[in-house]
Amino acid sequence: MIKTKGKHLDIFEKIDFSTKAGEYSALDHAIKFEDRAFHYFKESSLKSKNEKVRKLFEKIAKEEEMHKTLLEAERNYIHKSGIWFDYQEFYMDGL
Repeated sequence: MIKTKGKHLDIFEKIDFSTKAGEYSALDHAIKFEDRAFHYFKESSLKSKNEKVRKLFEKIAKEEEMHKTLLEAERNYIHKSGIWFDYQEFYMDGL
């Protein structure tokens, strides 16, 4: 669950970016960020009492889920465990 501090939301863990961890680590962190964002917006949509706000949060959650899927495909390609695809195979609007 994502906790807020005051008025600011921190979905990003504290990461030391001063080291050169490489592309694998960068993708793993990016996937975690997208997953946290997805869960935040999904939970927010379920809690929202306003229909328009709920639909907006649902749409944003789908976008974040698509970002995660793209990053996972990139990671699989780099690890030689998957087949890379063309961006045209994915709809970027989360649908």
